[in-house]
Amino acid sequence: MSSIDDDSIDDGKVEKEEGKQRNGVLVSTLGSYHRFLTGLGSGSAFAVAPMYVAEISQAHNRGKFGSAMGVLITLGIIYPFSIGPHLSIPIYSITCAIPLLIFLFVFTIFMPESPYYLVVQGKFDEADAALRKLRQPGSDIRLELAEIREGVEQEKQNSAGVKELFTSASGRKALYISFGLVALQQFAGINPLMAFMKTIYEAAGSTIPANTCTIITGSVQVLSNTACIFMVERMGRKKLLLISCIFCFLSMTVLGVYFCLKQKGFDVQPVFWLPILCLIIYMLVFSFGLGPLPWTVMGEIFPSNIKGVASAMSSTISFLSACLITFIFPVLSEILGMAGSFWLFAFFCFIGYFFVYFVLFETKGKSLAQIQKILQRENN
Repeated sequence: MSSIDDDSIDDGKVEKEEGKQRNGVLVSTLGSYHRFLTGLGSGSAFAVAPMYVAEISQAHNRGKFGSAMGVLITLGIIYPFSIGPHLSIPIYSITCAIPLLIFLFVFTIFMPESPYYLVVQGKFDEADAALRKLRQPGSDIRLELAEIREGVEQEKQNSAGVKELFTSASGRKALYISFGLVALQQFAGINPLMAFMKTIYEAAGSTIPANTCTIITGSVQVLSNTACIFMVERMGRKKLLLISCIFCFLSMTVLGVYFCLKQKGFDVQPVFWLPILCLIIYMLVFSFGLGPLPWTVMGEIFPSNIKGVASAMSSTISFLSACLITFIFPVLSEILGMAGSFWLFAFFCFIGYFFVYFVLFETKGKSLAQIQKILQRENN
């Protein structure tokens, strides 16, 4: 009798274990679908949003509206650090879904289609109506609509389509400007710093709690991105990117020196605040230059007939670069040490300065049609 009971108990344990394994497989599968769908959605948003914002804006405010995207990105980044730890996973997921539902409702009802897209499709009356909805009441949109039509007609004369990106000098230049900026954005080290910020603060030996430091640096990002909205049309994209590269280079260099001295056994406790200061400066200057402006330039620099494909390609390069640099950061830290990793980021910022200085031209105050004319003129 006891042997039968023992067999029943063993069978029950086996069933429980099998149930746990099935649940584990289910959770893992759902997690994979979640990551796939989230990546697909965010990747599409990064490709389409800058393009749409650039096409509905005017020359004098396009940089301002394009930079506003950076504010929303940083708010999304700081949210899980500040609120996430205090919520359960289901409640946190719901709170993340609510803004998306509000956006879908508001955008679907109130926002018109891009006038550029409508002109490309030959829907001139709808393009006229979209511009009137986007501009202040009583604005004369005839000149703007005529300029859009002229620019689109010139672009349609080139029947190469997507091949234009690779066969024409202006297409190639637009492509490597956009690719270069989004790659520089990632190789400057922003994603590893955000992903491993708590680890970095703990390794630095800071007496301030790591979570507090993370929230502080995230708040600095939000404020700096907000400042960019007001500076970009005054100072221009190129100047802000150059300033951003210089100070990101300096902050990463000094941070590397701190970890080098700490590794060699020097007493760095008197300057325990230095890593925090370096990361705050980095986040400050990154967030008004290298953070939002590559997306702004990406939305401006491609002709409308191939902008969708080119923006998707640029977004892909950005996410591939982010994935690469985030995954290899722990390996680099083991091989080069923390100091070597930060000096590598500093090196990319240094190279990026010269890339921006010699390759990028200023797009401030220029219409999308004028930008295309500059690209064609510079390569003739």
